[in-house]
Amino acid sequence: MDNSTPAESTGIETEYVLGENNGYVADDPTSVDPSKVSGRKRLSRACDRCRSRKVKCDLRRPTCANCEIRSFDCEFFLPSQKRGRKRKIAFPVHEETSVATVEHRRPSPTASSPSSFPASCDAASTLLSRGDQTSYSSSPGFTKHDAPPGSQRSAIICNLENIINKDDRSQTLVSLATQCVDVFFNCLYPLMPIIYRPKLDSAISQIHNQNSETDNSLLALLTALCAVTIAVLPKNIFAAKAEVAVHFYRASRAILNTYVAGDIEHPDSTSVIIRYLYAEFHHATGRMRSSWHNLGDAIRLCQGMRLHDESSYTHMDHSESELCRRIFFLLFVGDKSASILSNHPVTMGKFSLDSGITVLYPQASGEVDSIPCSNLDPEDDQLNLLTGFMFNYELWRSVYVLLCEIEWLRDRFLVRPGFESSQQHATIADVCRLTELYLGFQTSLDALPSGLQAHPTIPVSSSNLGFKETVSMNRGSKILAIQRANLLVSFQCLRMAVLHAMPALGDSMSQLWSRPNQNPASKDKIDPTVFESAKEVRLRTGESSALLLQKINIAESMLHIVCSCSLDDLRINGESCVAKIRFIGATMLELIDNNPNSPLVRTAQKFRDSYPRILAQLDSKTSDSVY
Repeated sequence: MDNSTPAESTGIETEYVLGENNGYVADDPTSVDPSKVSGRKRLSRACDRCRSRKVKCDLRRPTCANCEIRSFDCEFFLPSQKRGRKRKIAFPVHEETSVATVEHRRPSPTASSPSSFPASCDAASTLLSRGDQTSYSSSPGFTKHDAPPGSQRSAIICNLENIINKDDRSQTLVSLATQCVDVFFNCLYPLMPIIYRPKLDSAISQIHNQNSETDNSLLALLTALCAVTIAVLPKNIFAAKAEVAVHFYRASRAILNTYVAGDIEHPDSTSVIIRYLYAEFHHATGRMRSSWHNLGDAIRLCQGMRLHDESSYTHMDHSESELCRRIFFLLFVGDKSASILSNHPVTMGKFSLDSGITVLYPQASGEVDSIPCSNLDPEDDQLNLLTGFMFNYELWRSVYVLLCEIEWLRDRFLVRPGFESSQQHATIADVCRLTELYLGFQTSLDALPSGLQAHPTIPVSSSNLGFKETVSMNRGSKILAIQRANLLVSFQCLRMAVLHAMPALGDSMSQLWSRPNQNPASKDKIDPTVFESAKEVRLRTGESSALLLQKINIAESMLHIVCSCSLDDLRINGESCVAKIRFIGATMLELIDNNPNSPLVRTAQKFRDSYPRILAQLDSKTSDSVY
């Protein structure tokens, strides 16, 4: 689900403390107006959307004008920001200790359920009452030596149960977790098939039965999955409140902290998956630096387990090896996406993996990976959920190899002050290899099954721009629609990334060809005058018309693809899908600004307003921060 960076703290997450919740909802009679508590009159309070976008809010109820125009929910959940020096409200969480402190409140008899842990809450929790504040933090009363992990776990689960029950008296932790798991497998599993459902069912059963022998790693996995499901999916698909996702995430981090030292020393597939889910949660909430940090944690565990090497799988059982294979390929794609879209360094490249990538592809397992669809082409009888998953890997692998070759050639021919280049001319072999890699990337999706191919027949213009109407479809058709949107949007984005890299390569090579006293070109060398003339034209008139035309063609193809997808399918693909669409729109704006004299600018201007309108509909947290 692959990588525009909002301004935020870059510190490593070692504190999992939920800050003071001073959010005031005007229409909620149970909430407390912060202005009355502080004794100072607060004249106005902008809604969450207007605050994050730093625009004026008209405070209209039940929804302000800005949220009404963009079809957003007008909410007031963000805490108010106080002036002056901040007070410390909780102790930080360290590896040695992590205990949940929960609100001093017993669940009401009408809200109690078999999964509410009433006894363990009294025995294992240090209770803290600060209005609506709930923090997962260490406490002087509990340390690693005087509080067993079971007591800490029980306190965390009890606290989470109280939060969910307080928000909705009819809801319990077990029922909400079950809903999250069901929705995850219906919507998000096609993009990240890295969850073994029996593990989650076991964790839910242990919570329901108040099992004292509950596996902490399964609880951390379950709560992390719930956080991602609520944060990523739009409310018309899953109506859980966004702040509940934060509580699930913080509970997962607190549970992980009870066994984190041993987990790092002896990781398994669950260890890597939990960190990847944390990265997805931060990505969905617009915290890109935190997302990159957690993705790095997952990658380091993956590299320590040597999941790129097939020989590392010999000691694993079948289910564990399948999960490890899948998480490796998903991390590979996430690493390349973060590099291309967010300019992060590549950490899972061919130069960092000593033995290369020898791991075999995963195999489909059972009904969960099948695609039940009656209208499939007869030639696609072998189609399953992993087909699109592995095509996505092949797409990112091919563009990674191509961009590595471009960068290698660019460094080889780039003239730097005080250094001599090792080669004076590009050889025919260089160009042939580059051409071969480029064709490999361009044809990487040619073998897609018909169910994953695009059929863009919708005319697109700024006046009739819209999305495909959401219709009810069976599970197989839904899986294909979600994976199709991911593959085709990614392909157009990567085509544009390759076009950005090509001119930089040509400029670097032409620097050497413009130097005097060159040796005569032999028969296997490329005539530099061709590139010199092309560079001169570019310096005088801007980018070549052929290059501009290709960029415009990609932008138009992207619009066709976006409009052939339903809005829900695009939203399910998350912030990575938004980043790819935003990249194309930004390229069009850059093209218009940098080439005012080109006759193709008029064609590009047709798309100037289309991409901002699409981004406004996708409800992107990162776009709100950027714009």
